Order: sequence, then structure tokens, then C-alpha cells
Amino acid sequence: MSNQDPPLRSPKNNVAVALVGLALLLPATAAGAPAEPTASAGETSATVTTSTPTTASATETTTTATPDLTAPSTDEPSPPAPTASGGLLGPSEAEETPPAEFRPPPPSLDDGDLSDSQREAQAAYFQNLYRPPNNPGRFNAVLRTTYTILGSNDHHLSGRFFGVSADIGQSWNTMGYALSLHANFGELKLREDGSVWTPVMIGAGPSVDLGRLALLQRGYLDLRVGYDFYYAPGRSRDPVNVDPFSITPHGPRLQLNMGLLGNPARQRRFFHGIGATVGYQALVGSFSGDLPFTSVLLFGLSYYVG
Repeated sequence: MSNQDPPLRSPKNNVAVALVGLALLLPATAAGAPAEPTASAGETSATVTTSTPTTASATETTTTATPDLTAPSTDEPSPPAPTASGGLLGPSEAEETPPAEFRPPPPSLDDGDLSDSQREAQAAYFQNLYRPPNNPGRFNAVLRTTYTILGSNDHHLSGRFFGVSADIGQSWNTMGYALSLHANFGELKLREDGSVWTPVMIGAGPSVDLGRLALLQRGYLDLRVGYDFYYAPGRSRDPVNVDPFSITPHGPRLQLNMGLLGNPARQRRFFHGIGATVGYQALVGSFSGDLPFTSVLLFGLSYYVG
């Protein structure tokens, strides 16, 4: 019996032994397996799924590709919406097309760096603004507060007045007219010793002016010529001569009103300005009373509307 071969194992026993060995090897292999490297940004990461069959067959590996969400999008932008003109014009052309009531803005008031053509365009704009081609007649007025100094060549007459005056009339592009009203209060000595004097002098008279030629780009320069008639009641400090009397002087007047206009670049019905006034008047005679040739200088503030 010692020379006989050992008995052969059955196939069932061989399969059982293989399964037990495989079960012992699988946990050790899973625990000692190195970690898989992490996919870098912008690359496609892969998820490895391992399927283990129940039999002792080879391990199958399945790879599933996952898209990278951090990669930049390659979607093209949507086309622009059609314009109000039906898409026939591009965006820049549609914006540059003015509406029917569009008016060009006035030229810049800054003359620092204007070229010759820009200066000509600016002058043409103000020419049409102040003096329109249809030449309408418009209301015009100048209000003044004045300080007046009066004196005669023989030094028999002297005085000071504070007063107010107004020119009210109508103007066109190149001429105008007005009625001038004056009221002066103070003291005018009719004699050198001051025994005869007058406390007030009121008057009125016609005036002519340059019309809207007085309106410049930013201001006004208004020259006026007139002739005034005054009335001044007399007073006497002499107890012997107490008879009431009055004087009615008259004479030509030359006056210059100048100042700045408020917002001259805006279209409006009337233009307003404020400034100064200077003038000279010669009282050449009097219809009643004795009055020598008298010179009148006046200074003050003016308000222009027209």
C-alpha cells in the first residue's frame, strides 16, 4: 500500500479552497492599494468603477467620463435685439438719427480755444437769437437808480439828488424808442448863498436807442439819447421873499447802460440783465424861473429787459 499514489482530491474541494484564499486576499489588497491622483483643473476627471465577480475571473474596469464644470464656456453671445427701425440700421446709426423736433445746441460760450470757424458759428447763432430775420417789435424797458450831481459854470447853482428813472418803450433789431420818466429827491441850491432851493425835480421826455443791437453775446451795451422836461417847486429861506415859485428846466440827455445778461444762451421771449449806468445831461434853459446853463452828471445801477 505504501507504493500506491495518494488519492486525488475532488473538484468540489478545489473550488472551495480557491474561494477561501480569494476571500482572504481581497481585504488586504484593498487596504494596501495606493490613492489615485487627483485630476488637475481644466482636465477631464475619471471615475473608476471596479466590479468584482463572485467567481475567480479577471477584474473588469469601467471608466465613465465626467465633464469639468470649471472649464470656460464656449457659448457664443446672442445676437443684439432689432432696433426700432426694423433692424435696417446698426446701433450707432440709430442713435445718431435725430428726431424731427431736434434742435442743435448753442455753441459753447467758452471762447478760450475756439477756432475761426467756431467763432463765426457762435456769432451767427447769437445774431439769429437776438435779432431774428422777421424783426418783431418787442417790449423794452430799463430801470435805474441814480445819484445825480448838478452844477453851473458861474457856481450859483449846485445840488445833489438821489433818484429813480425808467425807460419804457418798444425795440426792433436796429432801433427803439421809449418814454423816459425821472424822479429826483435831494437839494438843489438855486443861489450861491442857498437861500433859494428846491427839494425835488421830476420830469419826462422821449428817448431813442439802438434797439436789439444793444444785445451782445453775454451782455448789453445800450446807448440812449433823449430830451427831458422837468418841474421843480422852489423854496425860500428868506423871510422877506416868500412868494411861491417853480422852475421848469429842460435839455438833452446822453446815457449809457451796460451790464451782463442772465443765461444768454437759452431761447426765451425776453432777455434780462443787470449792470451800471452813466450819463450826462445839459439843462440849457427853463420855461419859468431863472436858471443858468447847468451840467448834470449821473451814475447808478440799471436793470434791462427786452
